[in-house]
Amino acid sequence: MRFLRARFLSNAITVILMGALGSCASGPRSRELAPVPEVGDSMIDATLILIGDAGGAQSGDAVLRAASQRAKRNPERTVVAFLGDLIYEVGMPRVGAPNRSSAEEAVRAQLEVVARSGSRGFVVPGNHDWGGGRADGLHRIMRLQSFIDEADVPGVVYAPRNGCPGPAYLDVGEHLRVIGIDTHWWLADVEQLVSEEICPLRDLSFVQDSIRSLFRSAGEREVVVTAHHPLDSYGPHGGYFTLKQHVFPLTKIADWLWVPLPIVGSVYPLLRRSGVAEQDLSSSRYRLLIEGMEQTLREFQPLAYAGGHEHSLQVLSGEIVRYNIVSGAGFDDHTQPVGWKDETLFAASASGFVVIDFLKDGRERLAVVTVGEGTREVHSMWLD
Repeated sequence: MRFLRARFLSNAITVILMGALGSCASGPRSRELAPVPEVGDSMIDATLILIGDAGGAQSGDAVLRAASQRAKRNPERTVVAFLGDLIYEVGMPRVGAPNRSSAEEAVRAQLEVVARSGSRGFVVPGNHDWGGGRADGLHRIMRLQSFIDEADVPGVVYAPRNGCPGPAYLDVGEHLRVIGIDTHWWLADVEQLVSEEICPLRDLSFVQDSIRSLFRSAGEREVVVTAHHPLDSYGPHGGYFTLKQHVFPLTKIADWLWVPLPIVGSVYPLLRRSGVAEQDLSSSRYRLLIEGMEQTLREFQPLAYAGGHEHSLQVLSGEIVRYNIVSGAGFDDHTQPVGWKDETLFAASASGFVVIDFLKDGRERLAVVTVGEGTREVHSMWLD
């Protein structure tokens, strides 16, 4: 028992020190100090705007308004990819439920990005859209689908449909194919909820084969895979917690509860790192998602895999996927801490979105746009 207590104390101290070392990384950090120049609209073949986790947005939200303004630059060649969690916390309620109106408002606010700009939209679901683990998750995802269909915003595609895993795809211009996947299938027992009549081809090995087919038919187009759950991250789902969270854990309950509990406060981060939370990258189910997707994509090495889930903005280098993008800060002042690791090219705990411009000459320019005291590009780079 004494050994176990000593080992726990050692682990807790290690995690606290890791939090302390990374606690300064929540501000914007970039490996490339000099921004690359913006390009003229006439040079752009396609633009992909990546924005996720806007499930608490209201009409007129600053982040969504900025995304719409960005899409207006070249609307006929722009697609806005919504990376899941369109509704917090438990998906679309029944008509007449107390929280139905706020859920509808959040979805409308996101659809307005497309409606006001005249661009196109590509919507994939997230775990909160599935009800956050509730037994009636399929009903909630179908209500979301019906609401988007009935909103009838030109150019908006909700996919995969009917609670199926996908994949679905959308071609934009001559240089871009966007693939959408419902990654909640990999983390939850969704197969038990969705009948074979609705999703006859729902075996995950078939999903993998279908993704491969979409890559093979993409021709010379670059491919960006969009989903809710990222393959790499250093936010809370990826095991990062700040020194404040370790030492003053009660501030999560109330901002004024600055009661120092350094060892007790590390219990929660330690548990999260051990994989007890299904939605964390350390869980066994999430590991299967990462391994399964990497196995699927290894042959093709796509340009990028983009997810939300973490309420931060991250650009990370990859091997199987050339760039892992996290864009889950889709409405104003809804952020979480983010750390920095070897793969990180950019990281910020800030509201905003990521833009990739696909140029007619074959180059790709990535930009991270934050919205706070004004809207600005805080990071830009050419993608290799």
